[in-house]
Amino acid sequence: QPAPSRAGPPTLIPVATARGGGIMTALISAIVAISALLPASAQPLETVDDLSNQYYTIFQSGNRNAASHLWTKFLLDRSHTMPAEKLTTLFQGFCAVSGSPLPNLPDTMYKVTLPLVTGGQITGVARYCCWPCVCDMTELVSVDTKTVTTATGKQEYKFLVIGDPCSRPEQLEQDFVDPFSNITVALSKAAPEVVCEGGKLKGAHFSDHGYPIIGMLFMDQLDQVEAIPHQANDPTYGFGQMCIARKKDGYNSGMGLIFHLVAEINPIKVADRP
Repeated sequence: QPAPSRAGPPTLIPVATARGGGIMTALISAIVAISALLPASAQPLETVDDLSNQYYTIFQSGNRNAASHLWTKFLLDRSHTMPAEKLTTLFQGFCAVSGSPLPNLPDTMYKVTLPLVTGGQITGVARYCCWPCVCDMTELVSVDTKTVTTATGKQEYKFLVIGDPCSRPEQLEQDFVDPFSNITVALSKAAPEVVCEGGKLKGAHFSDHGYPIIGMLFMDQLDQVEAIPHQANDPTYGFGQMCIARKKDGYNSGMGLIFHLVAEINPIKVADRP
């Protein structure tokens, strides 16, 4: 069964735990009709469920494939109105790889080691909708800093970043064979919210070294992640062999090829990718 991390309304999000092989279904709040009629500023923004209720405000096309920079925009545009602790909590409400909204539950937490754009590595916790996203992240995502103004003062965060695909916007028009349907489709159709404007990724907030931010790396949650047996050099902390098999099978789970194709347009060159 393909992991449910592709475009669609955020009413019911199955979260593949892969910890014991089971599938846990986590219910995300339905977007009720009255919420759709209210402007974003008139709706509450206290919990990840509230963030999920902004889905169609954030993603006008209804498709969030590889477009987590827009979740980031929605939150960072409003960071000055909320305490730093709340901002961190709200960043737990979506998968940085797929763009899927998430419940704030332990099964979405994965330990990961990633390269810093300035050199070296860093270990923290990322939130995913399903285990294949940890594979995509360790292959293509790096970490950079950004200082954000919150209601409780300025705070430096560790953010998940990719290279800006809009350095080569023509690549967004490339065709690829979808590994789920075997149908040829343009990347711009599969990820319609990944749009270029003025040579930059539209809507993105950029890190200290100029990379689009797609999510947050959480540094204070390492003791909350369930330990999985793993090799000492495994940056996925237990999913390494599954990631190897997935790659061999043509990325036929999770986001398939969509996130890979977007992030590979302008990959961040780092010497310390695990």
